[in-house]
Amino acid sequence: SHNNTGSNSSGFVMTASGVGLRDCVADTNGAHGFLMGNIQSGYFLNCVAYGNTGDGINLNNTGDANIVIENCAMESNGGWGLNGAGSGDRIGLARNNGYFGNTSGLSTGLKSMVESATVTFGSSSMADPANGDFSVNLDDAKNTGRGNYTQDAGSYSDTTISAPDIGLQHDEPVV
Repeated sequence: SHNNTGSNSSGFVMTASGVGLRDCVADTNGAHGFLMGNIQSGYFLNCVAYGNTGDGINLNNTGDANIVIENCAMESNGGWGLNGAGSGDRIGLARNNGYFGNTSGLSTGLKSMVESATVTFGSSSMADPANGDFSVNLDDAKNTGRGNYTQDAGSYSDTTISAPDIGLQHDEPVV
């Protein structure tokens, strides 16, 4: 969801409980990249919020809710990367998320959410987001996300270590 103009134009607006967003890009929207309404649960997995006028992910209108935000990249937004300010008590996790260049900072107001393994990027993690290429380009974001598995038992002939990237899970540009 990109280039939605107007101060009330968020890229994605979640209005139903139990809904999740995976591998989504919210780019250059007039309000927030992702706006979670007054719902009880939801998740964001491998999402990107880039260049939005407001926050990357905004949870302000959410009441008491269980939320998981994992392996997401929030970069160059006009507000916070992740904004959880507001009256509701949020529980859940914000883990393995990457941040770069958000005007107000990384995250705020997460209340009872556990934030762990936050990565602050020294530069954008994406190849060329200003021109629509959101593929992961920064070593700090490659294979550093949470998930998949590690197989390291000595009785196996192959040792496989697998971890997703922070951001979109695509090798090709997303346009």
